[in-house]
Amino acid sequence: MNEPVTTEGVPSESQPADALNPEAVKPIPVSSQGAPANPHSTIALHPSSCTSCMLCVRECPDWCISIEAHSEPDPDAPAYSNARRQSMKNVLDTFTIDFGQCMWCGICIEVCPFDALFWSENPMPTGTSRDQVIFGIDELAASLPGARRSDGTPAPAINEPPSGRRKK
Repeated sequence: MNEPVTTEGVPSESQPADALNPEAVKPIPVSSQGAPANPHSTIALHPSSCTSCMLCVRECPDWCISIEAHSEPDPDAPAYSNARRQSMKNVLDTFTIDFGQCMWCGICIEVCPFDALFWSENPMPTGTSRDQVIFGIDELAASLPGARRSDGTPAPAINEPPSGRRKK
């Protein structure tokens, strides 16, 4: 009466479901260099919109963003007759993202109050060394033409001044 229970045709924990159907297994995309292609997009930076507030650095769960900046007098600030010191502004010196550590969560883009970071449609190039996955200001700005804001509008061009718009 009791028939033996078999596991033939049933995937186990050590055997994925696709192992039973070899035609269902999709090949891993390969780049022209022979390395696996990277499915991730890049993050674009509009350097003149960045105020070096460091919110992206503090909120990044992977600590893959680093910023260096210095303060200098702001020539565009209005002069007040009762001001005791000159108005200062932060100037961005370096901005790097280590895509070897990045998990593409987008928290940096969401917390940026000055609309300086965007998702770009440009695919992330595959690197064979650590230096090839650390992007600086120039590499991040080069991704701007394919970038969009979270509302779908295009990101500003590299030569456009900061929009001054703050996220709500």
